[in-house]
Amino acid sequence: MIINFVESLIASFFFTNYFDLKINKYIYFIINFILISAEINIFNCFGDFSIILPLVVVFTATIIAFYASKNNLWEILFISFFDELIVGWAIIVSLFIDGYVVQEVRTVIAKILYFLIVCLVIHFCKRKEIRVNILYWRLLTIVVVIFYFAYIILLQFYLGMTLDKGLVFLTLLSLGLSVIGIAVLVYYISELEHKQQETQFSLQKLEMEQSNYQQLNNVSKEIKIMKHDLKHDYVLIENYLKEKEYLKIMKIVESRMQEVQEVTTTINSNNNIINAIINYKMMIANSKNIKVNYEINVSGKEYMKDYHLNELLSNLLDNAIDNCSKNDPKIEVFIEEDVFLYLEVINKINDSVLNKNPDLRTSKLGGNHGHGIKSVKRIVNEYRGSVKFFEKDNKFHASIIIPLNHPH
Repeated sequence: MIINFVESLIASFFFTNYFDLKINKYIYFIINFILISAEINIFNCFGDFSIILPLVVVFTATIIAFYASKNNLWEILFISFFDELIVGWAIIVSLFIDGYVVQEVRTVIAKILYFLIVCLVIHFCKRKEIRVNILYWRLLTIVVVIFYFAYIILLQFYLGMTLDKGLVFLTLLSLGLSVIGIAVLVYYISELEHKQQETQFSLQKLEMEQSNYQQLNNVSKEIKIMKHDLKHDYVLIENYLKEKEYLKIMKIVESRMQEVQEVTTTINSNNNIINAIINYKMMIANSKNIKVNYEINVSGKEYMKDYHLNELLSNLLDNAIDNCSKNDPKIEVFIEEDVFLYLEVINKINDSVLNKNPDLRTSKLGGNHGHGIKSVKRIVNEYRGSVKFFEKDNKFHASIIIPLNHPH
């Protein structure tokens, strides 16, 4: 029974430290420990359930993590089955000393190996920030489930001495080594995902920089035209002064001031990435006659990975542009840096979005908010921030707060 409690403690420790939790980690640990240890001890009281019991533990751990963590279902399933493979691998390695020590000692050694491997996996995953696309999690889950059932079947043969002991032992050892192979596969897929994201961002950044260059070039041309026109304005103003037509002079000045404002609406904050993204999206908004007001107070600090910042800001601005009111097309952008990075994008709306679509599900045909919302939530969660969508005075607000002390 003590061994069962130890195994439950290790499994609970693994799940608690791996998953990105929505609840207090100590509460999560206690829930896992109580349920898993209860299942193991209850099953052991009624006989040998070495095949059914691990599946029940996997099912229990999956259900708890699904409701208490931010991880997707496929990643949860993968980790739950992967945990059972680690248990199996520890047992296989301990079989090397079978016959040299009593079974109780061998069982203790297996649990120590299980704990060491779990600590190694947690350290590796946290240090490398393993992030894998959901499609890859599905494929990896299928692979680990196949290995798990193959391991269970062969282990039963081995323990029952049905097949040649040496052959089955080598087969079990090979399956145990597959745990390392799966871990390496997850790592390289994660690295591939990161490089793909960085490449996509580099290409989009280049496109944004080219657009910004074009925008600045257009501004330069407009300023040259305005300078040329000012000569004529001066002559006209001089004539109005002689005739004391001050109202006409005011109209000329107001007109020119408005033109200067329209021409020079280029973001030039201390953060080049934010400048590039917003200037690029402002060009798109201007082409659709959408007025963009902004208030940006930031430094050149690196808040997050460049491609994450690009994905976050681009999705918010794209949603605001696509769903902006046709009657009063206006967008407001607020970015403030303090203890937190505060980011809010507001756009005018004709009708309530949240009444029709409270979950903000993607609808390409309907034109509702929702494009990229999952990506926004995923990135905000990754940086331990919070996101809120709400409506007020016929305006849709997307408000984000991200702590700046998060390890990037």
